[in-house]
Amino acid sequence: MTKFILHGGFAGRKNTENDEFFKEILRDAPQKTKILLVNYLNLKVFNL
Repeated sequence: MTKFILHGGFAGRKNTENDEFFKEILRDAPQKTKILLVNYLNLKVFNL
């Protein structure tokens, strides 16, 4: 099973939308699931 989930960002901040995002990642997943999570960073936003 392949599942694509798009998220608007700021996953490191606490809020209920992020909680739902992380729950959806594992919904209906078998016991030994491997997850590839690719995070992108906008360097200008964080002045890096």
